[in-house]
Amino acid sequence: MNKQGLTNKHKLGQLFDFSEFKKNKPFFTKPMSITVGQDSQIETYFLLKNIVYKGKQILALRNEQEPCTILLAEGKIDNGKLQCLIKLPEDSLSEITALFEGNTINTMIVDNN
Repeated sequence: MNKQGLTNKHKLGQLFDFSEFKKNKPFFTKPMSITVGQDSQIETYFLLKNIVYKGKQILALRNEQEPCTILLAEGKIDNGKLQCLIKLPEDSLSEITALFEGNTINTMIVDNN
């Protein structure tokens, strides 16, 4: 082991770039309804969970019309707002699904009426 490399690392007094730090934290901390689309093509989703995977905000969403289906998408955040949802590549779905299963997504359907 390189002892000199270990002794050169300071434990106190480090400076951190806050914007870089925020990128590694989930943007959404609580479940909520998210409406996406324009005019006649508006869809409403319920946000179940938000995790950060490889620097990307990954959202687990449940569609109001299909409550038994969970959608995984990347959320693009700009200026503190969700700008768009992007479909995840097929090759990363199994890894991301495993991360969410480890975090146990609450899939219970709640009737507010």
